[in-house]
Amino acid sequence: MKKKGLHFQIMSGIGLLLMLLAAPLTGVLLRGETVAPYLQFPPGAPAVDYPSFSWVAFGAILLFIILTTWPFWKRMGRGYLGFITPHKHLKFPIWGWIAIAALTCFWILAWTRFSWFESFQRYTFFPIWFSFILTLNAVALKISGRSLMTRFPAYFTLLFPASAAFWWFFEYLNRFVNNWHYLAASELSSWQYFLEASLAFSTVLPAVMSLFYIVLQVSVFRNNFNNFPAIPWLTSGWMWTVLGMVSIAGLIGTGWQPEYFFPLLWIAPGVLWISFQQWKGYVNPVLKQTSEGNFTLVWSSAIAALVCGFFWEMWNFFSLAKWQYNVPGIEKFYLFEMPALGYAGYLPFGVICLLISHSLFTTMAPGQWMIEKEVI
Repeated sequence: MKKKGLHFQIMSGIGLLLMLLAAPLTGVLLRGETVAPYLQFPPGAPAVDYPSFSWVAFGAILLFIILTTWPFWKRMGRGYLGFITPHKHLKFPIWGWIAIAALTCFWILAWTRFSWFESFQRYTFFPIWFSFILTLNAVALKISGRSLMTRFPAYFTLLFPASAAFWWFFEYLNRFVNNWHYLAASELSSWQYFLEASLAFSTVLPAVMSLFYIVLQVSVFRNNFNNFPAIPWLTSGWMWTVLGMVSIAGLIGTGWQPEYFFPLLWIAPGVLWISFQQWKGYVNPVLKQTSEGNFTLVWSSAIAALVCGFFWEMWNFFSLAKWQYNVPGIEKFYLFEMPALGYAGYLPFGVICLLISHSLFTTMAPGQWMIEKEVI
């Protein structure tokens, strides 16, 4: 079974890779355009002519967000936000204090414009986030006596290159919808852009999963999301076949009509990942737990990504090397550079981070969980 599980992970990954690459390009061809501009590197795809702000679109998306997330927010409002078993005798590690000092230092350097630091200004993203990741692991260690970094050091280290590859796929999909772009990226050579961007992208999964480890130590997340009604059809092979086909069509739509299909960028990859596993007869453990009415891991990962999203957008706001957004129909009520409703995209993104990170873990340690059994 262990070898079989590994085989499933590899085949699912290959299938997802091919589909993510081919589907949007198919949409571009259906629109009657050439695919060459979408394959330029650094990115140089034509800008999408999106419609301006619409109260109808804003209201419809807001209503959808409320309807799909209200049961979770309601339970959070009724829960206790304290930690499960705080270990008061555990000291905050010295390397955690060093990480906090480094984070503070690089935060100041990122948001100021000292002439002597001008040549290094655009390189502050990685040290800020690496320091933040170390800080999160120090906090986790203080709270529970264990952290992702100290409990699984090899896995934690591998998350960095895996994260870079993971986020490059979202960068590829963004070429077709142009929901965000990086200022001054065109000034860099191909190799310069690849290396600098890969270093920055390598922090995504370690940050989300390190914070996820902390979120699971909060009482409300541990106790309030494990008793939803069971959803047995959630593991139905037929349902995931349909959802997989819909996701493929949606990815084609991002290349064909991006102004309508752009939200699927944050949903389709996760759905396809599970669909490929289902087609191979492998039931994802996270999906199985959710089908039993336990949303602990799903909602905790969503919140972890949302909180990380806040810090991504905050530290981006006054930085020199930054990104900006172009989200059709909802560009109003900004929090930093991001339209307020855009933050909802971090919720499904967190679940995707969990699915990919856990699949990586089970590939390294078949049959095991990176989360303690008492949590799940």
